[in-house]
Amino acid sequence: MFNEINKDYYITRDLKSGEILFHEGEECVFVGLVLSGSIKITSITYHGNEILLKSVQKGDMFGNNLIYSPSNRYRGSVQAVNDTTVALLTKENLEKALSTSPAFLRYYLTKSAEDGDRLNKSVKTLSIQDIEERFFYYLSINGDVIHMKSVTDLALKLNIRRETLSRLISSLEKEGLIQRIGKTIKKTK
Repeated sequence: MFNEINKDYYITRDLKSGEILFHEGEECVFVGLVLSGSIKITSITYHGNEILLKSVQKGDMFGNNLIYSPSNRYRGSVQAVNDTTVALLTKENLEKALSTSPAFLRYYLTKSAEDGDRLNKSVKTLSIQDIEERFFYYLSINGDVIHMKSVTDLALKLNIRRETLSRLISSLEKEGLIQRIGKTIKKTK
């Protein structure tokens, strides 16, 4: 699919682990596609806590919802999680790619729809005040199985303090409601 796009339509950037590609508040002038590695988009709260807005893996896009927005400023910093290569398309070149490649058009529309769905689920997850209920809702939208990188990463996704989430997981394990095997949490009942 991406191979069908004219190479003149995009530039590639190689990022080192931890390197920031775009800063929060910067104008979004590119749609990015992760070719290898992964990135995260995070924001820092007034009290200095990091909020994970989006994880972007190989084959995923970022900036696709912002580039056409009237308030097209990044809501968080775009940072490489590990060594990463991204392709960047300007708005004009994105439109050329969409009009010349039906496969890329389908990909773009699918990824944009997935982003909308993810955003709706995130809003619902974060609007649930009770942390146990929030945890179980997140578990349910992930097929009753969570594969996490770490408790810290999961706590960021759920906007729960790491310590609070650790206590909750331990308590739910003791009650037999979940089972944790390594970095996987499964609902048992």
